[in-house]
Formats: sequence, structure tokens, C-alpha cells
Amino acid sequence: MNSKSLWITIAVAVFSFIGGFLFANTFNRGELDTLRAENERLKATSQTNTNQQAEQNLTPEEIRAKIDEADRNPGNFDFQKNLGIALYKYGAFKQDVPLLKEAIRILQRADGINTRDRDIKIALGNGFFDVAYYDKTARTATADVITKNFEEARKYYDQSLAIEPKDAGVVTDVGLTYFLGEPADYKKAATELEKALVIDPKHERAIQFLVETKWRLGANDEALKYLNDLKASFPNNRMIGELTSMLTRPPSAQ
Repeated sequence: MNSKSLWITIAVAVFSFIGGFLFANTFNRGELDTLRAENERLKATSQTNTNQQAEQNLTPEEIRAKIDEADRNPGNFDFQKNLGIALYKYGAFKQDVPLLKEAIRILQRADGINTRDRDIKIALGNGFFDVAYYDKTARTATADVITKNFEEARKYYDQSLAIEPKDAGVVTDVGLTYFLGEPADYKKAATELEKALVIDPKHERAIQFLVETKWRLGANDEALKYLNDLKASFPNNRMIGELTSMLTRPPSAQ
């Protein structure tokens, strides 16, 4: 995902490593990137501040009416795409899994009409990723279901990369589907995160997650290298302290 300016300032609390490391970083991926994308949409439509605020407090009736309209007009590609992406953004912002699933359904309909639309592929990947992540953190699904949704996310990310391979953000997200799967596959995660750095050697998320990924694989020297890269390039990264502490402990995976 491309990095865009935030339209709202968000204070992210400092989580303990054990309880909060994954949540804090995936929150950044799922929530902050959603807000960045929403900023672009708000700019494009030139809404007033009042309308912006109202949009973030949609009623269930308003949402249902739009979904019903999409179901009545299944061949209207633009409507399916625009509504699906908007519902994804709103559902991710609210961490509303049922709404994310509705967004996925509508986006899959749009994808069936135009299989070469990269924005839809990425939104579908993000939708499945966030459903899997929220189910994982709340333990509202089995490990098999969680991993299946990460696999679905990866499928759509891969399809988007077939259209545009040089997207370090999407490649990083592919890596995170392996990192967060149940069970995690840290070797494949490391491979994808390293691919992202070939595209963009200064990709912050890829560097950050490679620190823990390499540590979990028992490659502490490599983990330390990436941590030093993170410190040098992104000295304000919130996780530097926790990652530094982590590397003083024995790796949890060999």
C-alpha cells in the first residue's frame, strides 16, 4: 500500500511486547493505511468537515440501504467497486468483521466483472487479511479458518502483484500473511519481506517485521542487522525499544 498523509492524528499506545507487539503493528497496517486511503477519497470528493464527520458515523440502516442497492444492480461495476472499497475502509476503521465480509462479497462481484482492476485486488486482500487478523486476536474462529482467510488475502495480493510487481507494500503484506498464519511460516515470511526490500530498501514495515522474523528463525545476527537499519532509517519507530529488548532473549524458533 502506498504511504499517504494521515487525515486524522492517532495516538498509538505503547504496548508491552508479549501482549501488544503484533497488535500494534498490524493495527498500523490495517487501520492507519485505511485512514491514509480514506484521506485521498475525502480530498477527491471535497467534502465538508461536517460531511466527513457524518460519514464516520453511518447508521446500520444507511449501510444496509447501500448494500441492498448494490445487490439490486449487480452489473454496475463502478457502483460495486466504489461501495465495496468504501465499506472495506469503514469496516476496517470500525473493526467490524461482518461489515468487512459484506465488503468482500461486493468486491468479489466487482472482481468478477473486471478481473484486471488492481484496486479491487488489493482491497480484497486487505479485507481477508483484516478478517483473519480480527478473528485471530479475538479468537472468534478456528486456526484453520484464520489461516484460510490469510491464504485468501495472499491470493488477491498475488493477483495484484501480477498486474504491478513493484509494490513493496503489497509484498510486505504477503509476508505478513505467513507471519500471522496458524501455524506461522517464518521462513516464507522472511523470503517475502526480503523481496519487499529489494523493491524498496527503506520500507519501514518490511525492515521492522524482519527483525522479529529473523529472531524467531534463530538468525540473531541478521535480526540485529535489520534492527540497526530500522534505528538508522526510522529512529522514531515505536517498536525499537521492544525489539531491542527482544534480541536480548533466546530466539523462540530455530
